[in-house]
Amino acid sequence: MPKLVLGARKYKVEWFPKVQFKPYVTDKKTKGDSLEFTTSSVEGTIFANKEKEWRRRATFDNEADAKTYLDSLFVPKA
Repeated sequence: MPKLVLGARKYKVEWFPKVQFKPYVTDKKTKGDSLEFTTSSVEGTIFANKEKEWRRRATFDNEADAKTYLDSLFVPKA
């Protein structure tokens, strides 16, 4: 996510390695013949992984470095 730090544009990466999400249901209301939909929400619980870390975060000067770091987090370690 882009952010400003002392007037300079930086890119922050936040990674939660282990999250369990609850199933969501779209809320709806009926009133007469009309159907009204409301905003759905998603709930998740963050857990620590095997290394006992629950979050990784880093800030980069450019978007390419932030994307490279984020992509590296998706690759399983050998």
